[in-house]
Amino acid sequence: MKFTKELCYYLGFIWADGYVRDYYIELEILESDGLQILETLQKTDLKFFSSTRLRKNRTKRVMTIRHHSISTIRELSHYDYSIKTNSEPSKILNIIPEELKRYFYLGYSDGDGCFYISKNKITKQYTIASNYDQNWNHMASLYNSLGIKYSIQRVIRSNGEYSAIRIVNRRGLQVIYNYLYPIGFEFGLRRKFDKCLEIINQPILNVRKIIV
Repeated sequence: MKFTKELCYYLGFIWADGYVRDYYIELEILESDGLQILETLQKTDLKFFSSTRLRKNRTKRVMTIRHHSISTIRELSHYDYSIKTNSEPSKILNIIPEELKRYFYLGYSDGDGCFYISKNKITKQYTIASNYDQNWNHMASLYNSLGIKYSIQRVIRSNGEYSAIRIVNRRGLQVIYNYLYPIGFEFGLRRKFDKCLEIINQPILNVRKIIV
């Protein structure tokens, strides 16, 4: 596997939001996002096929992006991509060059991450959410290495269950921005970069004054 920044981004994205089947690797996302993702993937040595459709009772089209190389599927299965639901990407991260690992996490963030700022500008956070039993060791290790304070939640509700790893402190949000976007927007989902930029550029507010 010849690692490039675009390939590492793809590896992160499909770990978060892709499916490795017996005969293909698949991403299904909004068409507007898919067009940006496909532009990046086409810079790799892999060959991709895409199609779009409008689901019943939906207003936005979705795009399916597939890769059909059996050798790639077998290789990724060796690195736990076929059992990633309750696993962690330690095997693939161990062979990605250190200087390219942030692109894996950029893809992972574009797949499962969410930058959020409330309408009153008080609540700001970065969250990665997944299934209830998700193994967060790799994210905890990354955040610890960056000196970021975080919390892990496992929630059970009447309509389902999930887990999430969350950053809510201003310093942590600035650090994760610097890690994912050290030179600003390079490629990936522009809307997520813009939301992150909005959060870190938001001035510190006087919460007490707002509440009064």
